[in-house]
Amino acid sequence: MDEQEFRVSKSLLKTITVDTRTDILKSLDDRPMTASELSRKLGKHVTTISEHLQSLKNSNLVERVERPGRKWVYYRLTKPGLGVIHPESHRWVFILSVILISFVGGLYFVNAYSYPGDLTYGLKRNMED
Repeated sequence: MDEQEFRVSKSLLKTITVDTRTDILKSLDDRPMTASELSRKLGKHVTTISEHLQSLKNSNLVERVERPGRKWVYYRLTKPGLGVIHPESHRWVFILSVILISFVGGLYFVNAYSYPGDLTYGLKRNMED
């Protein structure tokens, strides 16, 4: 493991082990919210929430959403933030990728050794063309 990767992982771990930050991430999983909304929902002072949001933003777990002409600033989860909240979703992508690669590899192997009269011989001929 690369030394820089270790520092990033350690930093991320340090960021998400604070209860208020995990509560913020879970709240933002429902919908984007302002610091004031998070403050009311979690029962914390808005400056405390803002400090935690800044830390989460620095770790690329949340992002600010500013809309021109609107005075409210919303925060929402980024893709890495969603990965922290829902780590199991990445597991399915990995499993499906392995299945697909195995299927394609198996199909290639079967086609490579098929002869006239075999069920997969037509696929072999199409691949050769």
